[in-house]
Amino acid sequence: MTTPDPFAYPPEPHLRKHGPAGYKNYSEFKPWLRDEFEFRCAYCLQREMWSRDRHAAFSVDHLVPQVEGEDLICDYRNLVYACLRCNALKQDVRALDPTREGMGRHLRIEPAGAVSGLTEDGRFLIGLLHLNAASAVSERRRILRLLKLRQRYPADPDIEEDYRTAFRYPEDLPDLRLLKPPQGNALDANKLQCFCARREKGDLPQLY
Repeated sequence: MTTPDPFAYPPEPHLRKHGPAGYKNYSEFKPWLRDEFEFRCAYCLQREMWSRDRHAAFSVDHLVPQVEGEDLICDYRNLVYACLRCNALKQDVRALDPTREGMGRHLRIEPAGAVSGLTEDGRFLIGLLHLNAASAVSERRRILRLLKLRQRYPADPDIEEDYRTAFRYPEDLPDLRLLKPPQGNALDANKLQCFCARREKGDLPQLY
């Protein structure tokens, strides 16, 4: 089984998988965004399974802030999945757009858990979102220690249980096949490949 690499920022921009439209409240896009961004924050890579509140600790973030583009408030192309911490710190500031920029070209997470800025935009995001705050670095170190412990003690059942809990998909995968956006879905066929559908078909990896 391949060991997950939880802190590898993608080198290429995120390519949208879904295109729902017509919701009046942007929070209604959250099930789509959970699936879109694989149940993790687009900015800090925090995963739902690392929070006791699971998806309740995550929210919908606007790439172009609401105060700048009222016509984009409910435009799916302007929305990303973000943890509450990153969303609160970002506020009404424009920053790196993971759908336009490969985040791995700007940010790198070091073996000790700190984030390095590879560009000026990357360093700006680190400062804006306090990505190197003690609590954030400590959380990354906790996950990295778990990976090391699992490699060192592969037969330990408690470590294996913690490992599988941290790197499995959430139990409550949103079934996008059941959702009916008021103005349809520009990428409608893709909902048949949502993570919930893949689990039903048996082709969803146990861990990621």
